[in-house]
Amino acid sequence: MVKEIERFGIPIVHMATIITISQSVGANRIVPTVAIPHPTGDPAM
Repeated sequence: MVKEIERFGIPIVHMATIITISQSVGANRIVPTVAIPHPTGDPAM
């Protein structure tokens, strides 16, 4: 599915807390995140 979306020129990133898993499955663009339940930060902010 990612390849189909990127074919239309929309870049996709994989946001992950444990980046070694993303690397092992061959993700191209990996963005390290903060925590598993709230990967982009504190939802209360």
